[in-house]
Amino acid sequence: MKKMFYKIIFLIFSAWLVIWMPAPLTAQKQFDVPAFSEKPVEGFLYFADTGRTGLKSVKRSFSATLDDHALGLEIISTLLAGPSQPGLQAVWPPATKVNAFFIADDCTAYVDLELDPLMEKETDTITEILAVYSLVNSLGLN
Repeated sequence: MKKMFYKIIFLIFSAWLVIWMPAPLTAQKQFDVPAFSEKPVEGFLYFADTGRTGLKSVKRSFSATLDDHALGLEIISTLLAGPSQPGLQAVWPPATKVNAFFIADDCTAYVDLELDPLMEKETDTITEILAVYSLVNSLGLN
């Protein structure tokens, strides 16, 4: 009788393993990872209006194959180059250079810019605020 009890327990346990255990890795379905699309990604850059009273967004296309770091550098270099549309003004002086740019693990972007010392003295508070928000909005919203 005891042997019969153990056989039943063994059969129940075996059936449970067959039903509930996952299939071996070799038998699992392989998922295809989609390739990056060659279609450009739409984003927005922010430049000052002609009166330097606020920022205006400009739609811009970026390559879909760029990683986060390359996209960030592309955004920064485009902001430093200034707008291509009439009625907008650059908020960063033309001689501004990027010393460093990186994105931390918590997705915080750090940008180190070098301004021309002469331009630092001539820049007013509103222009500084517009420049910072231009960079923050352009990086943060793309």
